[in-house]
Amino acid sequence: MARIVELKHYENVRLGRGAMQNWVDLDVDGPSWNPLVAALADDVRGRVLVVGPHDPGFLKALAERCESLTVVVRAAQDAGTIGTQVLSAQVLVGNLADQVGADEKFDAVIALDDLYRVLSAESADTTWAELAARIVGHAAPGAPVLLAIENERGLHRTTDVVDPFAMNLDRDWTPFRTWDASRPRTPEQLAAWTHDLGRPVRVWSLAPTWRRVDAIATDLDRSSAARDLLGAFVLRGGVSPLPWRSAALADRIDEVVSGWVVVVDGPDAAPAGPLRSAEGDWQVADRTARMGDRVVAIPEGGRTALIDLIEHAANQDTPAMRATLTRWYRELTDRAVGGVVPAAYADARLRNVVVHDDRVEFLLPAAQDAPLADVAWSALADLLTTIQSYGLKHPWPTAMNRTTRLVALGAMAGAPRPDDVGRWVEQVRDRGQSREELLAVVMRQQDEIKSVWARMRWDEKEYATFVAKTNVRKAVRYAKKQGTNLPKDATKRVLRKLSK
Repeated sequence: MARIVELKHYENVRLGRGAMQNWVDLDVDGPSWNPLVAALADDVRGRVLVVGPHDPGFLKALAERCESLTVVVRAAQDAGTIGTQVLSAQVLVGNLADQVGADEKFDAVIALDDLYRVLSAESADTTWAELAARIVGHAAPGAPVLLAIENERGLHRTTDVVDPFAMNLDRDWTPFRTWDASRPRTPEQLAAWTHDLGRPVRVWSLAPTWRRVDAIATDLDRSSAARDLLGAFVLRGGVSPLPWRSAALADRIDEVVSGWVVVVDGPDAAPAGPLRSAEGDWQVADRTARMGDRVVAIPEGGRTALIDLIEHAANQDTPAMRATLTRWYRELTDRAVGGVVPAAYADARLRNVVVHDDRVEFLLPAAQDAPLADVAWSALADLLTTIQSYGLKHPWPTAMNRTTRLVALGAMAGAPRPDDVGRWVEQVRDRGQSREELLAVVMRQQDEIKSVWARMRWDEKEYATFVAKTNVRKAVRYAKKQGTNLPKDATKRVLRKLSK
């Protein structure tokens, strides 16, 4: 059934060829909604061209510091949203080639959303390389260009249930446009494309997913330490640990990131360091990472204590689990002052901790100090939830409930059990896992159900056998007692006796 959409006139919006009236792109966030990505455009000034759907908040901040802002989108409804929120911007709707002249140059060009959301459904097919060349070509000589590229081979794609053949929403028409052979899909292909530009380029890698960016990193192709550091920060964010563990151990983190932001002719970001998180920029020297006064040794392969414990749990190696947890909890108690853990160590989740042979390190601080019991038990609950939410193998009996399992972890660490331990017990829920990860949870639960059911049937069988043996003994004793004086109705009397 066709939808009727009211079209409104906005003074700063101009419709052109290819304008799509029944269409919305802004209801799905892209990288520009993330502060880490948006900050890459902080130095942009002058006349600026933005191509594709971007966060209206980002565009508003951009317009306030620029001489002029021109935004090109394909959806009329998106143009209305941007036009009303960014009054100083000129919003053009339709095909880029029809709205902006090929010879028109700008002081900066921004496309911080993948180019697949630029082409109108009514425009002619254009390859990714052709569209990217047009966007880069609108930059004046020496003007910066910020171009975001989603990695089709990233882990967020390969572990997700997204099936382009099954998509059936408006925005999913022709889902393979610009996903042609000219699109970079490996670091080598991306390097070849940027080399052909013949201009200074810096590439930032985004992780862990395209719409959720916890860290951005650069120089991954030249620094294994930067790759390991990125792996540790991605695991800290609460994503499925096993695929990232495999990529880190294979030293292929740079190949499975969710995408890249190519900064052409931008300011030299080298002093900022190869990795940037929400908390700041990290410098890397040898196997050490530094952010301000905070210095940590970079774990080999991005291994945090979470990965160590997952492996020990899968191997049923409870002594190794106990050793890791004991060292971790002892470090917390040593850091605590008067039963309160300072903020520098209060984020004690095992995904944020690295246990070395001689020391325990915390990657990032918490927002504030916290009681020791809260810090320890929330971290143990996070470990248990991670193992159960992704259907990972563990050493606990199937009949053991979550509270008992959490208490067992606390006992391994040597943490005193609080009276309200139940408030730390989380139920397994959908945390955005992929289809395969959710199936792993289902299969793990099915195995537990089978085990419990088998045990129940075994118990019932044992009880039935016990009752039968007991009744036989009673019958034998009765027969021996009566001897040859058994009456004719002895069978009825025995049955009546046994029924009492």
